[in-house]
Amino acid sequence: MSQIDVPRGTSGLVQVRSILEGIDDIAFCDLHGKDVVRHSLVATIVAAYERAAGKAK
Repeated sequence: MSQIDVPRGTSGLVQVRSILEGIDDIAFCDLHGKDVVRHSLVATIVAAYERAAGKAK
């Protein structure tokens, strides 16, 4: 969710989650920087976006 790059309030992902969350057999997984295994730089970038999202709230 921290990597959505469209204007606030227009993400289809946010809408889908709000509509489908809580329905049996549908699950949403939130990944964080520690979940990234491709390259340590990618984990650093994800963490930066998470910090920025926390400051924006």
